[in-house]
Amino acid sequence: MAQVNRKLLKLAFASTILFNQRLKEPIEARDRDPIWGTAAALVILTFSSPEACRPEQAWPMKSSGSSDLEWLRMSSGKMALWHMVNPLRPDSIFSVMAGTFADMSLPLPEGGIDSMPVLLAAACNLKASSTAETNPYFHSAHAVSRILDLPDSEVRTGQVQVFTQTIHGSFKDLLRERDPVALLLLYLFYRKASRSIWWIELRARVECPSILGVFELSTAAVGFLI
Repeated sequence: MAQVNRKLLKLAFASTILFNQRLKEPIEARDRDPIWGTAAALVILTFSSPEACRPEQAWPMKSSGSSDLEWLRMSSGKMALWHMVNPLRPDSIFSVMAGTFADMSLPLPEGGIDSMPVLLAAACNLKASSTAETNPYFHSAHAVSRILDLPDSEVRTGQVQVFTQTIHGSFKDLLRERDPVALLLLYLFYRKASRSIWWIELRARVECPSILGVFELSTAAVGFLI
């Protein structure tokens, strides 16, 4: 499996180089769907191909490196192409995914902890007065809360991507620093989304036990891990 993953990562790396070179050239109307499709395929390929097959060799247990959270950079790069290719335009083959894009765009709360599990709010130190400006976990905790209690069969791709879109700014920095609460939120995301989305499961099977191997999570979080 490790050899297969390395081959897939090499393929993703080489494909990304070629893709970036293509993006430097003029883009015509006929190019927009192939560009979006290629970007989406590269994101899935990168996400589903962790470098390691054993938890102790995977992030976050392994030493920091330039490839940490590489899948996140690829995902952000894909979304940066949105206005260039507009996959929702009427003549796009991706317009049939309007429902998925609507799930991704559903706004998160501006404040408070309504609909959030009590234990999760406590682990993130979130209160009724909390906002994204006062707590770096705010948006990510709300994004995870949306899917935690859904039946696995009802978890959709657009819903899980709401969480990945919250990984930026101070929360992204906390993840890179292996902050326990940030890792808890990533763990909960992996554990739930991996039951429904195959390409998330391929990474979660390695990184979930790796996360547990790094930190002894807070008492408030233990209830989520049983």
